[in-house]
Amino acid sequence: MAGQAQTRSHVGRIWHLAREHLTHASIGGLIVAVTGLAPDHWFAEAIHALHLSQNSLPGWLHGIDLRLVAVAAGVAVITGDVVIRRHRRPAATLSPANPQPAVAVAAATSDRASVAVLPFENLSGDPEQEYFADGIVEEIITGLAHVRWLFVIARNSSFTYKGRAVDVRTVGRELGVRYVLEGSIRKGAGMVRISGQLVEAETGTHVWADRFDGDLADVFALQDRVTDSIVRVIAPTLRHAEIERVKRKPPASLDAYDLYLRALPHWYAMTRADSDTGLELLQRALAIAPDYAPALMVRGQLLLFCTAQGWPDPADRHIPEIIALAHRAVASDPNDPEVLAASAWLLAYAGAQYDLAVQLVERACALGPNSAFVWSQSGGALNHADQQLKALVALDMAIRLDPVDPMAFFTQNVRSHVLIRLGRHEEAAQAASQAVRLNPNLAVSWRVMAAALALCGRMDEARAAAQKLLELEPDFTFAKLRRRIRSAADGRYDEQIAGLRLLGIPEQ
Repeated sequence: MAGQAQTRSHVGRIWHLAREHLTHASIGGLIVAVTGLAPDHWFAEAIHALHLSQNSLPGWLHGIDLRLVAVAAGVAVITGDVVIRRHRRPAATLSPANPQPAVAVAAATSDRASVAVLPFENLSGDPEQEYFADGIVEEIITGLAHVRWLFVIARNSSFTYKGRAVDVRTVGRELGVRYVLEGSIRKGAGMVRISGQLVEAETGTHVWADRFDGDLADVFALQDRVTDSIVRVIAPTLRHAEIERVKRKPPASLDAYDLYLRALPHWYAMTRADSDTGLELLQRALAIAPDYAPALMVRGQLLLFCTAQGWPDPADRHIPEIIALAHRAVASDPNDPEVLAASAWLLAYAGAQYDLAVQLVERACALGPNSAFVWSQSGGALNHADQQLKALVALDMAIRLDPVDPMAFFTQNVRSHVLIRLGRHEEAAQAASQAVRLNPNLAVSWRVMAAALALCGRMDEARAAAQKLLELEPDFTFAKLRRRIRSAADGRYDEQIAGLRLLGIPEQ
């Protein structure tokens, strides 16, 4: 029995060392050496690496060529690896209707939105249009891959479905995605029509559908235009669909991503009660995942809006945390354009590191050129960094990219701040009017509107706007404004203050 135990010990040691030191390539080299197809010194080096000798082996192995032992161990290692890896991943399915193995993806459905873009169907009957259809799909996949919060299935996996009639529910199960984007292309008389639809895989519900017509005279320009249009609309549509999906989930099953999504509508609402609820949800998300950059970013945004609305006491109580959250968010995900742009806005608003804020804006816009959120947040940061003309360009880009953005009130609000600083008071009043039309709870926009109208001499309208401001913030004073917004103390709000003084707003 002792001899058997010792033998098992030696065999176990051989197995352990083989697993630790041998790669598949070196094992292949051993086998080649045994067959005489490669130099024996390969084998000698491998044995040396394993620290083996005839004396270290059990008696029953003496006299046996060590190369045969190593080959047997190598084959066992390879076989063991194959078995282990196969058991660690989901099994691929095979069926007559699905002759290729289903692409088993580690489903990201538990922590973020996921989408597969299927090859578009060529309905034109012209095989030459295949390259055009495939090119559009490839560009869409590339564009969506830049959306950091979105998990996008790679082209090679999506294209396994090319030429096959498949049900989106099947695709969703096989690829582990929540959404499927499919489409078709039809050509006729030098024109092309491209149709696309986004479907929730589990239910088969259509989330979005649209079509695009274009001239094939400049095929690459058309391809770029269609790709940009689809990518721009898909990201916010998916975000909205995800928010609606999470509302249907039981509270006990919510993870950090779900809690973050639940907080977004409370962020958009701009009421004190909603802000408190949103902050509580984000605190729970960060308790689960302390380095989750989107939750860090939105918590900073909510605290910033609470500060801007005049809710904290003292007025600047949240400023240190806002700055800290911005730095934490950037450190957690330095390649997410939305995180970078939002953090730039937080830092610039708080009067901290304007140069860094501008650097973050430049990187964010380069990484997320199709994101309305990125451009909108960048506009806010640039305004506080004293780059008003660049801020206007960024804000106009945000409006063009997403005219129905749920945060459009923020974009118009920032435009009003930029325009009043440029002395364009009528335009500032119009932008502020747009902002409060979209969200009447925004005290900061009523403030700009009142100031801009007063500077235009439209005193009755200005007094009405000032009354709305004081209803939302009864204790508003210039001193509190300067305390809660560092840049206000640097003269960046002098134009607003000048207009509000005409309306009798108190200094202290």
